[in-house]
Amino acid sequence: MLTHFHDMCVVLNAQDVPYKFFVCATANMVKEFGREVEVHEAHFNTRAREVHAHCEIPDLLNGIIKETSERNERFQAVGSGFSSSNVNTVQICVGNIKIKKIGGGEEVPPELRNRRGVLANIKLPPHKIGQCFKYNVLGVLHPCKGNSWVKCDRYSSEYLWPTSFPVTYKDIDVFEERNRIGVFIYEYIEGSVHTSRTPKIECEKKVHLLEVGDHFFGVHSVDKLLGGKEAYRKIHCERCTKSFKKRESFEKHMRLCSDENEILLEFCEPGNNYVEFKRYGMHQKYNYFVALDTESVIRPAKSGMSEHVLGSFCAIMVRTGKMPQNSVYEH
Repeated sequence: MLTHFHDMCVVLNAQDVPYKFFVCATANMVKEFGREVEVHEAHFNTRAREVHAHCEIPDLLNGIIKETSERNERFQAVGSGFSSSNVNTVQICVGNIKIKKIGGGEEVPPELRNRRGVLANIKLPPHKIGQCFKYNVLGVLHPCKGNSWVKCDRYSSEYLWPTSFPVTYKDIDVFEERNRIGVFIYEYIEGSVHTSRTPKIECEKKVHLLEVGDHFFGVHSVDKLLGGKEAYRKIHCERCTKSFKKRESFEKHMRLCSDENEILLEFCEPGNNYVEFKRYGMHQKYNYFVALDTESVIRPAKSGMSEHVLGSFCAIMVRTGKMPQNSVYEH
């Protein structure tokens, strides 16, 4: 891929930032059997990268070349007998990034209003209405009676804030790195809470925010937010929102969850057997297989025969690579 480095730079520099891209490459893998030669075409798909400034492109491409080379070396080292011969094609898939700016007025969802000690919502004057990120972070880090923005302002000089408001997720990345404060963001959609962002770096100090529309609320208690009235009975993972009744189960889960991000899976609506995938040309391709496990009961039928009646089933999607298997549908 080094021979295509300049061409890839030219293509990416011609794009308007910000955007994301990934690279799909095909290469010939050769294995010799005496005088016979077997040729196999291998496909290499890289993970997606985001570009926010053109000066980032050379480093990103070098990282992609290193990643692809290491995968190729691992493939040859497992004893397959194949060795890389030449690169056939290199394709760059580019997608736009729609930047969402968060900062505005929003009322607490009605179903969360009666949960005391869950959310912090600093009331802001009109000239500061876009700074909900700043003041609700302060409200969580420095809780005080009344939670007025004037009281929170006493501590604002202790931190380095974004230069403009409303903020984007990229601004939050910079805030996290400069202040060494881990930021967890949960999104409230149709009565459910899902993980939207987890910290990019390990930090001793951390804050939790709930994103509703274009507004951030501070979260005082993740367990109360996720567990409701039964919060005292369960322990919740702040990364993926799963709940556990036993501390041992929770600690075992955390050893596996620390390297994985939550994925929100969407399924067909009842009565509709189709799922629509839009802009699938911008998605990455992965090999996977699906296993179906069923449970049924035997019911007598005519002519002395019996029939199986399906009681439940579980589909397991397994993707090749390091990703563990995930139960994606249960009935």
